[in-house]
Parts: sequence; C-alpha cells; structure tokens
Amino acid sequence: MSRLQTFCGDQNGSAVVEFAMIAPVLLMTLAGVLDMSYNYYAQAQLQGAVQHVAGLSTVEGAEFRHEDLDRAVRDAVHRIVADAELEISRSSYANFSDIAQPDDFTDVDDKGVCNDGEPFEDANGNGFWMRTADPPGSAAPAMRCSTSST
Repeated sequence: MSRLQTFCGDQNGSAVVEFAMIAPVLLMTLAGVLDMSYNYYAQAQLQGAVQHVAGLSTVEGAEFRHEDLDRAVRDAVHRIVADAELEISRSSYANFSDIAQPDDFTDVDDKGVCNDGEPFEDANGNGFWMRTADPPGSAAPAMRCSTSST
C-alpha cells in the first residue's frame, strides 16, 4: 500500500501531462487565429487593389486600358496569394441609387416583368434587361427582352 500511496502522492511530471492534454487545443486555436488573420489581410489587400484600380478607371481614357487595370489587380492579388484564381467583371451605374435596381422597361402586357419583346432601358449597356443590377453570375441572371428603345 505504501507504493500506491507514494505513486498517487507524487506530483513530479504532472505539468508535462497537463500540457500534453492542453497543447493540441492551444495549437489548433493558434492555427485558426493565424488563418483568419491571413484571410483578413488578403481580403483587405484585394479591396485596396480594387479601390485603387477603380480610382484609376475614372480617369479620362481609362476605358481603353481594361487589360492594364485587370493586370494591376491580378498582380496585387498574386503578390499575396500566388495561386489565386480571379474572375474580373465590370458594372457601371449612373449613381449609387441605381445599384441593385432593375432596368426600367415598358410593361406592354401588364405582367409586371420584362417579357420577350418588351422595350427596356439598357442602363449598363450589356444588351440584357437585368432583373436586378447585380453582376453576371449572381442569383438574378440577365434576361434578353428586346433591344433598348425606351
């Protein structure tokens, strides 16, 4: 019985056992924080690059430099995330209140939606009536109504 009492009462090495139990949780938490920090940094850099290029695109003559502007965004992103795949699309609006608003159209058949053949105002010049002004690939895809005539 004295050996069992000695074994149970001995505290040597207990810190190592406790650390071994806590270390995986601590390391996973640290890895998660580092991953979130990297993603936040990459997102901030992407947003900064896009804002910089958006500013450059408002300068006179920028409409002919799309490839240069796209390259600037790609270069900025690839400096941080080398294997990132980018798909760049553009949308333009006359003012901020037009964002996420459908193109105006003449509802000839009174159905409340732009059907094939009804004239519409092509606000962003893409040749399609937009249910919402969201970019291509969104939940509300473009629909061809007719050529713009209103």
